[in-house]
This record gives sequence, structure tokens and C-alpha cells, in this order.
Amino acid sequence: MSKKPVAQNNVTKKHINRSYREQKQLKIIYIVTGVVLAIIIALVAYGLIDSYLVKPNKVLAKVGETSIKAGEFQTQVKYSRFNYINQAYTFYQYSQMFGSYGSSYLTAAQNMVNQLFDTNGIGENVLDTMIENILIAEEAEKIGVTVSKEEIDLALQEAFEFFPNGTYTPTITATSVYTPTISETQLAILKYTDTPTPLPTSTNTPEGWEPTNTTTNTPPNEPTTNPEISTTASEESDPAGTATPVPTNTVTPTPTPYTTQGYAKAVKTYLDNLSSVNLSREQLREVFKNQLLREKMVEALFGDLDPVEDQIWVRHILVDSEEKATEIRERIISGEDWSELVTTENETVPESVTSEDLGWFGKGVMEEAFEIAAFKLETVGEISEPIQTSFGWHVIQLIGKGPIALNSSDYVNLKETKFAEWLTDLKSTRTDIVKLEGWEKLIPETPEVPTSFLTELYSTISQ
Repeated sequence: MSKKPVAQNNVTKKHINRSYREQKQLKIIYIVTGVVLAIIIALVAYGLIDSYLVKPNKVLAKVGETSIKAGEFQTQVKYSRFNYINQAYTFYQYSQMFGSYGSSYLTAAQNMVNQLFDTNGIGENVLDTMIENILIAEEAEKIGVTVSKEEIDLALQEAFEFFPNGTYTPTITATSVYTPTISETQLAILKYTDTPTPLPTSTNTPEGWEPTNTTTNTPPNEPTTNPEISTTASEESDPAGTATPVPTNTVTPTPTPYTTQGYAKAVKTYLDNLSSVNLSREQLREVFKNQLLREKMVEALFGDLDPVEDQIWVRHILVDSEEKATEIRERIISGEDWSELVTTENETVPESVTSEDLGWFGKGVMEEAFEIAAFKLETVGEISEPIQTSFGWHVIQLIGKGPIALNSSDYVNLKETKFAEWLTDLKSTRTDIVKLEGWEKLIPETPEVPTSFLTELYSTISQ
């Protein structure tokens, strides 16, 4: 019996066309998928390159041939914000420790936090400081001022309270302070009673220390000399009085239990806390180097500055209108007593007139209009024309004027002020300092103030 032939599938033209279309569609899908994947990979690569190569190396500012790049700038801004947050939290803790007496610390904490919300302000301060550091380094090189590795090591150790040669314990030595004396003219104006009262004596009186007399009412803010400088006073050259040695503190070393290993651990912990800031050990050392170089330049340029400052001693009457100020000025000039006038006015309209003895002060302390008017006065007892400030209208009377010896703190501030003026003048003479357009867009806003801290701070404010 013959076999039945097997039926064969006939491949028609329709089948061929369908298979061709399917293969073409698959090919298109593969191509599109490949293109999409390529675009994604390119975008990711661009983002990585932009974040880690392009942006960090983008130049934001230039000082001559020296460039300030975005990566370094952003690290410094983050480090600055980190320090702001830490300082604000420290102030807040102090305010909690001292209760009702800690209001000033609470205000300081609030101010620090408020500054953190001013992103552009912090960024500009950091960029300006970086520019200044470059200028200082250039000028330091010109005059041979340097900072050694050992000096940076020592500064870091002191910052972490590590004293390998022993900590410092205060001991008593003698220094000089000015005890202001008051002339007969000033006494007549102020109506102080000249009742002598001896200063306390000590069994450990330093050689050359003689007790002096002072009055029962002495002016506020008694000026003092720099403790490291000896000053000879005379009635003509020293309107503030004569120098009198009094005890002050010096330091002598004692052993410390803080080990080298403990110091290294403290530094590592600090750097670990800065992980979000990405501040390296080398960058931390650079921060200390810049600060040391600035301090050395202050001493190199202004270390021999006389520890004196032209100051004035004034009192003033404050009212709310120019007409009232003019009337009061005329009444004082005509002979009315200052204190009785203020008392009489306040009996008529309570607190309509306020009066205050401002003591000795130098320039840069008061509002500009007040300062200009006060420093124009030349003769003890002279009274200014009515002067307007943000507080109201003032009538100012000069009590004293002349060079005043500064205490150590004020002397440091004077040198810092002079250095800031020098730096401002230096920047004004440089035409090669450039901030490039768009640098503000690269100011980081991290690290942020922790929400828990904000909650605590504002809860305290609302209470």
C-alpha cells in the first residue's frame, strides 16, 4: 500500500512580508532602546563630570594670576556654616544654663541662626575673605613674613587644648592702668564731690606701686594702658591722669594629662564631624595658616603702634524734636544747671528728656552724625548745635578730649582696625581683583540648621 504524501506548508508572499515587518520593528526597538540607554549614560556621566570635575574647577574670582575655584569656595562656605551652627548652639546652651540671666546668649544664638538664612551674605563674606587671604599672602611674601609647619602644629594643638609642654596657670604680676583725674573745670561742670578715698593696699605690693586717691564719683569707662607698655603721663600730654601699677595675670606652665593619642583622636573626631563639609586635614591646616599669617601681618605692620587713641568724653541730652533741643541748648548756655533742667522737664512731661554721661570713647563707636558733632567740640564745657540721629535730637557737651592710653584689649582692637583700613586701601588700589558673573549661583545652602534645634530655639523665643 502506498504511503500518503506529507502535506507541506506553503510559504506565501504574505508570510514573507509579515516576517520582514516584524524583524524591522524589532530592529527599530533595539535601536531606540540603545539610543535611550546611551542618552541616560551620557546624562549620568555629564552630571558626574559636571559635579566632580567641571563645577569644582570653575573659576569664581581672580586676584591677579591667582584663581579661586568653586570647589574650594563651596568647601569654605560649608565650613563657615558648620561653625555658625556650632556657635549658635553653644550660645543657646549658655542661655539655658544661666536662665533669666542668659538673654544675651539667646539673642546671640538667634542672630547666628538669622545669618545662616542669608545665603548670599555668608557666601560673599567667605569669598571676600578668600580674596583677602591671597592679598595678605602676597604682601607677606614681599616683606618676608612666613608661617612655619611647627607654628601651624602649635596653633592646632592649642585649639584642641593640647599642651605637650604643660598648660598655663595664672600668677600675679604688676602692670599699669590709668586712673583718670578730673580738672577743676570738669568738676564744676559735672558737680562731682572731690572726697579722697585711699585705694586698698596689699602685703604683696609690687615694687613701685603707690596708692593714690580717687574721687567718690569717677567717670565711666576709665581708660587704661596696654599692660606691656610703660607710659609716663603729664597734665599736658595725658588728660586722663597718671599711671598706677595694679596686679594682673601672667602664665606659667604646668603638666597636662592630655596625651598625644588623645589629641590625635580629638582631631579625627572633629574631621569626622565635618564629613558633610568635606574639609580635609590639609584644608584645616590651611585655615589655621591663613589666620596665623593675618595675625603676623598685623604685628609686622602695626606692632609698634602707640597704645594711645584720640578720644573724647561727652554727655548728652536726648529729646524728640529739633525745637526742644534748641530750647534746651539755649537754656544751658544761659546758665541753667544741666541736671536740674532735665529733672524739671521730666517733672512736667515724664521721660520727655533723657540725659547720659557717655564717658571716654574713640571714633567708630557712635553714629556718624553724633561722632562728627562730638569730635568738632574743642573746649571743655562747649555745647554742640542740635544733632539728629536715629534716636532723636541730641545736645552734646564736651567734658574731656585728648590722647588716651589703651588697655590691652582696646590696643588689640586698635591694631585690628588699622589693619582692616590698610587692607581696604590695598584692595582699592588693585585693578586685578575680579568676581566672575554667576558666582552667587554656586553658594551652597548646607549644612542646614537642624530642625530640632530650630524648634527648641523658637520655642524658647515664644515663651
